[in-house]
Amino acid sequence: MAADFIRQAEMSASLAWCLESAATVAGLFACWHRLLCVVSWLHEKPITSVVPEFPRRVAGSPCLAVEEGFVSLFDGKTLDGWKANRLPESFAVEDGAIRARGDCAHLFYEGKVNDACFKNFELRLEVMTRKNSNGGIFFHTVVQEKGWPSGHEIQVNNTQHDPQKSGGLYGVVKNLEPFADDEWMQYVIRVQDGKIQASVNGKMLVDHQSEPATSKLRAEGGTLAIQAHDPGSTTFYRNIRIKVLP
Repeated sequence: MAADFIRQAEMSASLAWCLESAATVAGLFACWHRLLCVVSWLHEKPITSVVPEFPRRVAGSPCLAVEEGFVSLFDGKTLDGWKANRLPESFAVEDGAIRARGDCAHLFYEGKVNDACFKNFELRLEVMTRKNSNGGIFFHTVVQEKGWPSGHEIQVNNTQHDPQKSGGLYGVVKNLEPFADDEWMQYVIRVQDGKIQASVNGKMLVDHQSEPATSKLRAEGGTLAIQAHDPGSTTFYRNIRIKVLP
């Protein structure tokens, strides 16, 4: 009882100290640590992290700092390393992102990273849709002049009439719950040894093991492609980075 009384007194003192210290940035961080100590005591759990981790952005730029082991596929300024199979006017760089809008076409990655061939990998990027817009991210595909790309597609669509929504593995694992238009979504797409996983904003939407007899995955891997779906759809893609997996 005496120990609890002392701890409660210490907690009250910590809270009062936080109110006085929060006026400065340094005080806020110190206050954060004190409050975590209080919460740790209340729940009787050890503290494993003092300051929450957030993605770091390059100063004065919408670009994220590339994580260890990842390589950027898009410089945020040009379409170097990317090539449209048709209708190049359907793609442009706008505010540090690839904008897809126009008649149906696909923008294939043809850059130098891993000779533009990815078998096992983790792809991370930010995606945004405008209202009533559809798009897609293809992988394990090859450059082709017309038609829908081979391989698999991760859907990009929140409010367009197609019932399959953002983050689903198109035609295989459907997501029927939309995210918000006009907000950047954090996509993670991972392929390893025939297993396909995809998440949006930390929500796992796809955890699919391909069967060799029916798989659309290419044995040797393939490249990536971004879709311009139709003139009424506008989608954006930025901070595209990839990690090649063994």
